[in-house]
Amino acid sequence: MQGMIFQLQKEFSKAIGAFQKAISFWRSAGLTDEVSTGLNDLAIVEKEAGDFKGAQRDYQEALRIARRLKDTENIAMITVNLAGVFNALKKWAVAERRSKVGLELGKKLGLQELIAVADGYFTGLQKNDGKGINGTGTYPFTEDCDRVEHGSPTPTVPRAAGKASDGVDAFSLDCLKQFKIGYYFVVQNIHDRRYPVVDRERGIVWSHVVFDQGTVNKGVLSDGRPYEFKGFNRPSSILVNEMFLIENGKIRRVEMIGPSAVYHMNSPWPGGLSGN
Repeated sequence: MQGMIFQLQKEFSKAIGAFQKAISFWRSAGLTDEVSTGLNDLAIVEKEAGDFKGAQRDYQEALRIARRLKDTENIAMITVNLAGVFNALKKWAVAERRSKVGLELGKKLGLQELIAVADGYFTGLQKNDGKGINGTGTYPFTEDCDRVEHGSPTPTVPRAAGKASDGVDAFSLDCLKQFKIGYYFVVQNIHDRRYPVVDRERGIVWSHVVFDQGTVNKGVLSDGRPYEFKGFNRPSSILVNEMFLIENGKIRRVEMIGPSAVYHMNSPWPGGLSGN
């Protein structure tokens, strides 16, 4: 904080000293992530003071630490900041290359954003009516989204032999079209939503939720066709483990497994998000 105050006052030598003192403390305390952030802040001041060599040195050390910690957000930020130093040094090609790398990394979502995309999938699936998540008209799928359930694909499966052309064959549709026709209305509640593992670097979210289904097995799809789930004629639940690959805020791949359970069975792990 003191370093930032000196920086705002343009007292760069005092700001540099304050940041260096803080970094020294964080090193001794083993707070590696704080060291990376502190070095980035120090380099910003050094660049403002015209010490481009010092700024380059400290940005590069901050970047090495961020990479070791696999901190994607800091890697993106520091890479762009370092590009600014090369720009000031008139090393145009290096500056452009660094900027492109940093901006590309910056497109990757943070932890909470990834969880929000996965949770949006369940919100759209619950009482699926084809109107989009909370009536927005959209669902978070890429055009080539693929989903596998217990080892078998569920979208874009070749139309079943003998199936009437005007009949409902949802598994021949892609993920987005399945949701848009309201095919999954049979799932009336998705509760105890948990997201135990999120890999920001790869855009992967692993979830554990409970599906309640079978209380409603007849309905009308969004295109007006009546449909009945003949296999869901009594209330039951599924303990669902579902993994998502998310790219640029949209789901590209889903893999699901889950055993059947008694109706409205609660998750053994507390603290999950509740369905509506």
